[in-house]
Amino acid sequence: MEKDCTNALNQISQKVETLTRFDIEVLKVVSCRKRNSLGEVNWSFRPIISIEKKSGKGKIPYTAIPKNDLEDLNSQTTKDYEKALEDLPQKLIKWDELNKTNDKELTPHDCFKGPITYGYHFQCRDCGGQGWNQCGNCRGKGSNTCDKCNTKGYIQCSKCINIWGNNTGKIKGETCPTCQGRKTITCNKCQGQGNLRCKRCNGSGTISCRSCGNTGFFHELMILTCVVNTVYKYIPNPKEKNKQIIQELNRRNLKDLQKISKVHRIESKIHNKSITRNYNSNCSITELIIKILDKKLIFIGYGENEIIFNYNNIVSILLEADLIVLERTLNLSKYKLWGTLIELSDNVGRVLESEINTMATKSSLIQDGIINKNYADRIKTALSKSLKKIIFCKLGTPLLTLCLLCLFIFAIDYFVDINLILGMWKYTLYILIPTFTWFLFEANVRKKVSNEINESSCKDIDVTYLFKRYNTMSNYRIIALIPIVMLLVIILLL
Repeated sequence: MEKDCTNALNQISQKVETLTRFDIEVLKVVSCRKRNSLGEVNWSFRPIISIEKKSGKGKIPYTAIPKNDLEDLNSQTTKDYEKALEDLPQKLIKWDELNKTNDKELTPHDCFKGPITYGYHFQCRDCGGQGWNQCGNCRGKGSNTCDKCNTKGYIQCSKCINIWGNNTGKIKGETCPTCQGRKTITCNKCQGQGNLRCKRCNGSGTISCRSCGNTGFFHELMILTCVVNTVYKYIPNPKEKNKQIIQELNRRNLKDLQKISKVHRIESKIHNKSITRNYNSNCSITELIIKILDKKLIFIGYGENEIIFNYNNIVSILLEADLIVLERTLNLSKYKLWGTLIELSDNVGRVLESEINTMATKSSLIQDGIINKNYADRIKTALSKSLKKIIFCKLGTPLLTLCLLCLFIFAIDYFVDINLILGMWKYTLYILIPTFTWFLFEANVRKKVSNEINESSCKDIDVTYLFKRYNTMSNYRIIALIPIVMLLVIILLL
């Protein structure tokens, strides 16, 4: 019976042996049955030919076919549209005959030689096709009369006017220094020109036509376009009752379905404006029932190679017992600064023998149904807390040594005048020496914990990688800063 489902069984055993500490002996085959799942595939193509209207400023684009007037534009577009609809059934028949031996998808170019653009442009009524209009402010002259000198370019000098209001060119019998006796001065508004440049047109006499955007024309476009709407549908045989099989086959396109099924094309159905390609599908199904830890799991293999797409969280089920023991031991273990949590270390080592527990948070494992999200979250939490407790038990000696070192530094500072030797550099040394010492102790703690876990698991596990992943040392570095900070505070106060 196992020989009938060798490929499926090999896939399952590969996942189990690679990702867990178990081997194929834990898998007991209850039954293995092969059958065929029949179905139909309908691949429909519906071309839609339509007319798109566009209006804009300027002449028609160079790619458009020009027409004489709007009536000619509408007439030609409608004529070509009706011709395209009339030719569509024959084009679909021709395309189907040319592609009987392949599964090519229908494209708009197979149904219609387009898009085709027709256009018509006409002059702007506001500017008469010129793109500009006469400036209304200066009436096309580009300038306006200077209201101060009235086009003369000069004005009377106001400095040499006598009491009777006459301009004499003299002040107290002497020549007026402002007008030099000429009785007039240059107009300072127009600088002697007599006219002022028009601000609206900047002296050009014309302004751009706002209606046509300075183009002088408007255009109307009619575009014949074609799009193809595609509908793919898998129809299972009414005798197929397994929803998992129906869902798996239904979510695959024709190309993917051909990889696991025998797909044969049958006669296409051509309607007036659409074509439907029909296929018969025959997928070999392998139903394998395996008993694992008193639980029966059903695995479905597809095709001759018995490809399994859903592993029914088999790894989570196998490793559930290890996780429960680890969680129970974790709850019973207490924090202490000296000693070794032997039982907790052994359980962590046993859990880490299964490689998948070191990468349980990968989304791909959850998507493939190898483990479930609940198990991934639980194993991450349990390992993080366990490693922190194991490390904490190794910190008693380093913390005590660090405190004694701080006291020793304080004693030296108290009885010896360090300032004469080091000056203000002593505070830098007070920080660097304890910190460097702590990191040496931390590296030693990592090594000890790593050795304990590897001895428990009888396997070479990269525990340093786990420390980084679960951030197990960051909290204890804060604890190590306490005696260092206290040392500096006491020295500064004294």
